[in-house]
Amino acid sequence: DTGEHAHLVWLHGIARTFPALGDAAGWSVQFGRELNATEDRASFGAEGLPVIEGKHVMPFEVDQAAAVQRIKRSRAIELLPDGRFTHPRLAYRDVSGAPNRRALIAAVVPADVITTHTLFCLRTPLELLRQQFLCGLFNSSTLDAIVRMLMGGHVTTSLVEALPVPIWTGEPDQIAIASLAEQLRDEAGNVDALAELNARVAELYH
Repeated sequence: DTGEHAHLVWLHGIARTFPALGDAAGWSVQFGRELNATEDRASFGAEGLPVIEGKHVMPFEVDQAAAVQRIKRSRAIELLPDGRFTHPRLAYRDVSGAPNRRALIAAVVPADVITTHTLFCLRTPLELLRQQFLCGLFNSSTLDAIVRMLMGGHVTTSLVEALPVPIWTGEPDQIAIASLAEQLRDEAGNVDALAELNARVAELYH
């Protein structure tokens, strides 16, 4: 119908304007899973670093206190020898099916928190300010709409890495989005901050 056609025209337009997130001409970032809740179950216990799943991540925030499983740091290093868990990294949930209220749910996972296969984590080193900016974009209504247009059964890494995303310039508007994402991490119910973030992101894409 006319509305769907208009959405496709808009999507093609922004795809021509902004490079793909994973493209060398853009952010050149990659996402991937860390541990597997089933395969690595024998490594989990009652002590050590918290192990979180997708259900522990809400837009902008991580409920690490709700983690049931833990893993000793020494074992985590054996399983993840690159030490990726020692740094904060952006993660998004493996959401399945378009009927969900949100298709893209993301937060910056704190250092020394381990994730399982229902989360995809940033594998490319990136300063925290830029990660917060991406977190703001990921949780915006604009990118959620784009993902809904493109997704099949799951929000795959190939889909996310193909998302058209403005190149980082450090301009005030981008820093403002990063700051709002950080604010919403601590003030999840702040509807005014969320509305401002959505408006700023929408402006970037128009």
